[in-house]
Amino acid sequence: MRRGMIAVLGLAIVLAVPSLVLGAGGGIGIQGIGGQVSFVKPEDIDGTFGLGMHADLGEIGGGVGLFPSVTFWRKSWEESLFGEKWDTTFTEIATNADARYYFLGYDTGTMRPFVGGGLALIYSSVSCDDFDDSDMDVGINILGGADFDISDSMIGFFEARYKIDGADVLKLTGGVTFLMGG
Repeated sequence: MRRGMIAVLGLAIVLAVPSLVLGAGGGIGIQGIGGQVSFVKPEDIDGTFGLGMHADLGEIGGGVGLFPSVTFWRKSWEESLFGEKWDTTFTEIATNADARYYFLGYDTGTMRPFVGGGLALIYSSVSCDDFDDSDMDVGINILGGADFDISDSMIGFFEARYKIDGADVLKLTGGVTFLMGG
């Protein structure tokens, strides 16, 4: 319940803050919303899959667009030491505030390669039998990929993302953005 509330609050923050800071002008506003699936490879943990939600908040100028998101992943495994076994679960919810630079322009062509980066507010928790701990961290995202048209109302994307914080994470992500209005 607490993690779900953190994810919803995080999405609300990344959708509201740019509108409050930049105002209603400049083409900033919700252009589209969507979902994503990732293969996640955390540092020192086997790979797993994650889910996320994202928004396209439009172009701020010069081929740079704003793309906030909230992502979630969890990995469980068994550990042992000196014959003692225990189950461990690691969970991460990241609220990302990213900008993408489109080499060919924000809305030019059917395939639009990009590079980008941003900041992440990361809630992580680890539980291990009788031990639980959680933490909030700030991380840095570095990403690259491409958008491509699926239809007049849907855009697909794929990206590689590397998040740097307490535990570095590589994510290979694909997703769909459903465009709002016309």
